[in-house]
Amino acid sequence: MLTTLILLTAAVTAPVEIDYTAARARADAQEAALSPAMQRALRDAQQKRVDRALDICESDGRPKPFNIVLELDANGRTVRQWRDSDTVLAKCFEAQVSAQPFFVPEQAPFFTYFEFTFTP
Repeated sequence: MLTTLILLTAAVTAPVEIDYTAARARADAQEAALSPAMQRALRDAQQKRVDRALDICESDGRPKPFNIVLELDANGRTVRQWRDSDTVLAKCFEAQVSAQPFFVPEQAPFFTYFEFTFTP
């Protein structure tokens, strides 16, 4: 009985597997639902992460656009992440933006994304 209960609990709390596209759609919806004040707080927190990554990460040639989606827990820690590019720069940015808590959401899980484009 105890083994069954433990297995049932593990099954209920295991995260549902989703791909980049589904994670990005959730991020779009959750970010859009934030109050204007929380949207500003999120953007400010994201900008600090991006500024840090810019100081650390280097491109392996002309940078290509990429996006990173993060799933945050109630304490703002990254639980899962997705990226749509495997460039050195995208991997470095992913490591930097997901390394430490940066935004405490009003409810969890909270999905957010970083979109990077470059001009010649």
